[in-house]
Amino acid sequence: MESYEEQYFRLLNEIEKIARSFLEVKFNSAQELWELEIALVNYQSGLWEAINNEQAIKQEAKARKTEIVFTKLEGWMSQVRQLDTEIEQIDNRIKIYRYAQRLSRELGDAFAWVLLGDWLIPLTKKPPEPSHDGHNLPKDHGLTGILATAIHLGNAGFGFPLLHDITNCLCIGDITFCSPDSLHTTIEVKTHLEEKKEGKTTFDIQTDMIFLNSAETDKWNAVRDRIPKLPSSVDEASERAEAQYPRQQSPRRKRQVERMKEAKVWQSMPANQVFEFGDNNRGIKNFFQPDETTHNWKIVLDLIMKAKADGIASCPVDNAFVYLATYNNPPLVYPWSKGQIESILQQADDKIRADITSIFYPYSEREKNIPIWGPTGDPPSDAIPFFMYSLPADIIMDIMWGRVTISVLVVNLGKIVAALEEIRLEVKLPKDKEEFEQFLPPISAQRVLSDGRIVKVELHQIRSIAQKMFYEFLSIPGFVRLIQGYIDASSLVNLK
Repeated sequence: MESYEEQYFRLLNEIEKIARSFLEVKFNSAQELWELEIALVNYQSGLWEAINNEQAIKQEAKARKTEIVFTKLEGWMSQVRQLDTEIEQIDNRIKIYRYAQRLSRELGDAFAWVLLGDWLIPLTKKPPEPSHDGHNLPKDHGLTGILATAIHLGNAGFGFPLLHDITNCLCIGDITFCSPDSLHTTIEVKTHLEEKKEGKTTFDIQTDMIFLNSAETDKWNAVRDRIPKLPSSVDEASERAEAQYPRQQSPRRKRQVERMKEAKVWQSMPANQVFEFGDNNRGIKNFFQPDETTHNWKIVLDLIMKAKADGIASCPVDNAFVYLATYNNPPLVYPWSKGQIESILQQADDKIRADITSIFYPYSEREKNIPIWGPTGDPPSDAIPFFMYSLPADIIMDIMWGRVTISVLVVNLGKIVAALEEIRLEVKLPKDKEEFEQFLPPISAQRVLSDGRIVKVELHQIRSIAQKMFYEFLSIPGFVRLIQGYIDASSLVNLK
């Protein structure tokens, strides 16, 4: 059996090959790009199969252990210890598979950002309540139906198919067909296995899509006319499937279609124009155009280069953050290097402590200091993946392998509040880290509308916006500009 290191290097060598081909644009046609996407599909499917196999072996080991403990035959204690070791090894192998799985889905996110840009943001909205809607690659006939739909509609000119289940970020729909004219279309696909007969398998594939204007309808009609007509025997099978799977919307399917429609409305609207959707809801799109001041990519790159020379590097940023970078080759990856990161941090303890102290208010103003340590929770679904960082491809590969780590070690939230107050926003400091992790207190401002009315605008649930400081290395000027854009957009909604 391969060692942890062999397993890790095998898995990451495979994903690096796909990632480099994509990031360095080593493809010359849509077909070659589709082949890269299929390679990612196969990679993720293989990981799921490997995890399922390991879990089955683990269950067998646990069953044997239970039997041994129950019978207590001679030498049973040593057998139990051996099985405990086997179970621990299985868990470690699963953790490595899941690490590779997470990386591969972040690469899927990079596919989505490159193909769709900001258009994808409405598709990143997660359900308001927990649901059983899956967001992993389907298996067996489910995957067959998804791929068949993607290939047939793509070949008929509907656009380049992007499969949502290879990503973390695309939470609505199953496939988006990307079009050069930006008339992208997201569809939901349901596949039913109807029959297997004489070596042939028949499926019923149902699709849902949303059209808001005649241009989209005309495009679909043209595509439908180009789809090859099915043999009569298949038409008859479709009629039987229609009777077996009537096209009535289940609660789950209805919920998915409603979410697609809401996302489509958001995507179709121009910037800075108030519109209505859903049950008496109003919205407005606010585009955030990053520039060299909105993110600290140069500081990040310089810090990584210093870490590659010294093993570790830290620096205060914007008088509010401390960034930390480490470098180690072989990479610091669980489970065989456990404890090495702590050892490296201890070596640079004095420098890091000095950097942290430098971003705090003096003792006389100590009540303004609200330190938040490290990223809190999972990244927001609309955060860019590290594959899309504005860094050289070799550095991105170092991050993927775990040779390089780069993070916001701490942020003094009091400095962020001061920056927002400078543009006349009212901000209440969170009482502690727990309050920050649950929700940020609202940011509010009074604005005079063009009709003379004075309104109070409040932004709630902005934690996902604040997390971009951790996950996208957003600068204080960039964060302030982002919040200002939301406030201005909210003012326009109130004016409507």
